[in-house]
Amino acid sequence: MDRTRIGFGGFVGFWLVCQTFLLPGCPSDSQIEELPLDASTSESGPDAPNQNDVGPVGTPDTFDFITWNLQEFPKSGQQTIDKLTEVLSALQPDVVAVQEITDGEALMDLAASIPGWQADVVEFFVPGGIYNPPVGMLWNSQTVQIRNRAVILEGDSLAFPRPPLKLEITWNGFDFVIINVHLKASGDNVIQCNDPWDEEMRRIAACERLHEYITENHPDDKVIVAGDFNDKIEEPITTNVFMAFLSRPDQYMFADMRIAKGMESVRSYPTWNSHIDHILISNELFASYYNKNSLTRTIAVDKYFFSSWAIYNAYISDHRPVLMHLEVVDGEYDGKREVQFEPGDGEPPCQ
Repeated sequence: MDRTRIGFGGFVGFWLVCQTFLLPGCPSDSQIEELPLDASTSESGPDAPNQNDVGPVGTPDTFDFITWNLQEFPKSGQQTIDKLTEVLSALQPDVVAVQEITDGEALMDLAASIPGWQADVVEFFVPGGIYNPPVGMLWNSQTVQIRNRAVILEGDSLAFPRPPLKLEITWNGFDFVIINVHLKASGDNVIQCNDPWDEEMRRIAACERLHEYITENHPDDKVIVAGDFNDKIEEPITTNVFMAFLSRPDQYMFADMRIAKGMESVRSYPTWNSHIDHILISNELFASYYNKNSLTRTIAVDKYFFSSWAIYNAYISDHRPVLMHLEVVDGEYDGKREVQFEPGDGEPPCQ
């Protein structure tokens, strides 16, 4: 595959449509910078940040997990691979769940460029295509041991147009189950209960299937479900597609809910000023989540490694990565919990 293409044209086209029709959520002129066609990512961006800039990540005593939609990876061919090698080498996470992998071999090349790293992509289990790019995983084999890899729920294309990828891993003596998802996109924020093809209904179905799968197969495991969920977790009950999880606060919580609710938060999908990339954890990880040394945050890679959003968008993605940094402990959590969801007015959808 040709890995020298420049991916900036799609972003410019999107910006022109936005400015022509004055669509809400469009980036302002100040956010758009011209990208030279011969721009080198190593010259256009600042030096890699230190720990004080990006916060704690990649430390030997914490499990560092990232979800990152890489938007038609590799968006700008070999230049994308080279820049991601630089970024991931600086951050040093243990596992990265990635979405929109249009070239699985390129993801293998990325893993091979970082000593000790490995990768997998759903297309090596189930054929995929550029119009429905599959999910994949990257991991540091020096810190993570793989116990099992599997594509799950692949028989339900209505709920999962892109089948989830599951890793069962061991890190520092702790076992985890990680499920990487990329749920159905689009919709009109109206849940049409009688239409199974409605985009919101398909996301509801996916969440229900995931809950059933976890309950049946991993009832006592430390489970992480992460990826591009294509919807907002902080919405009111009448339009919230995540009630399969939010209605069970003793079983699940979104580790990134504070980001979603925060007015000044760094959002994962800034083009539309929204946060749609999430990390869901099971109650076996509540004690680790509430550990004083744990945190979840969006990493503004565009600010730390690039000179502008436009250049980051052209070479890497229109999404930012979301990090969960855990000081892992065993046992149940019996302390005070944050309130993730206020039911408010209205009834749950499709009751």
